[in-house]
Amino acid sequence: MTDSTHVRVLFETYTEPKNVHIELDNGRGLIESKIRFEDGAFIASALSDVPYIGVIIRYSVGEKRICTHRFWTGKGQSEIRFLAQSTSSSSCPLDNFKLTNAIDVQYRDQELAKFVSREMAEHDSIKSSHRARFEGGDTLVYRSIENFNAEVLAEKRVFARELKYFQDHPDEYAFAKFSEIILSSVGTFEPDIMQVFEAFPKRFRQSPEGEEVLRTIQGKLQREGSVALDYTTVDIHGTPLKLADFKGKHVLMVFWATWCGPCVEEISTIKSLHDTYKDSEKLVIISIAKDDILAKVKEYIAARGMSWLHVVNDNRLIREYGIWAVPRTILIDPLGKIAIIEGGKDISRLVNHLDKEIAKR
Repeated sequence: MTDSTHVRVLFETYTEPKNVHIELDNGRGLIESKIRFEDGAFIASALSDVPYIGVIIRYSVGEKRICTHRFWTGKGQSEIRFLAQSTSSSSCPLDNFKLTNAIDVQYRDQELAKFVSREMAEHDSIKSSHRARFEGGDTLVYRSIENFNAEVLAEKRVFARELKYFQDHPDEYAFAKFSEIILSSVGTFEPDIMQVFEAFPKRFRQSPEGEEVLRTIQGKLQREGSVALDYTTVDIHGTPLKLADFKGKHVLMVFWATWCGPCVEEISTIKSLHDTYKDSEKLVIISIAKDDILAKVKEYIAARGMSWLHVVNDNRLIREYGIWAVPRTILIDPLGKIAIIEGGKDISRLVNHLDKEIAKR
């Protein structure tokens, strides 16, 4: 749903309008906006489909940029009032302000950093220690499972602390940061992440961005035995594909890339499965290429006789299924539940399971 936002920016101490520059963004980039100066105030307005708008205000004199401040505003009317300067010691008129339906992003960034500072310090200390050992000649430091797990656990502690902050402060700022982390994170989530999402007001959760965040969470909560997240995508020929259309069949989703060595090694196994069951109509194979080039994929699959369904660079599908490394192979049973998830080129467990299940039918 697209709504309008109107931001009134005024200075109690007279400031040359030509020295003030205002831009609006929606978290994905700058958006088209109308900015006018009337009755001693700037009025910035725009349409957006997210529940908050970023307001970047820059103060410059000639070619010299003096200072910048960033705010977030809610939908509807907002005001950013820069207060009169008590002294002339500051050359920046953006230092003191009063906000209505707006948030000081820079202050909140500092507040969040302070909230997670202990966990972040521990995380940085572990990574610095490993880097120092590597630079000192210990070339095996990054091959150690113990060291890898130590870094992962440190990252999880930082993440858990961030989630606590978001849950305690469920406003525009927290939702934007939460969304940014969810949509950019790799791997899977733990079920308690839903408690954080549900702590936000409905206007956030039910916004287009909120719906995208929810689907990403649901996808990354998938485990063996859980219902597979339905999706609609388009194959390399432009034909729509929907997972729900294959209900009643086994669906093999293969996340891969032409540049991935283990993926290439896995192809012979996938091709064998296809050749074995192509006439039974009991198995559908969908290969989803990640970070690849459409023309290269088409040429590659044609040369190797990979005559099943192919999708290239559906980043939303890749993100929602928590795919950060390839190969990743997911088998969905005829009831729409995830039967097997495999990472790596060895999918023998999946093949054995599939052979037994198809033999039953």
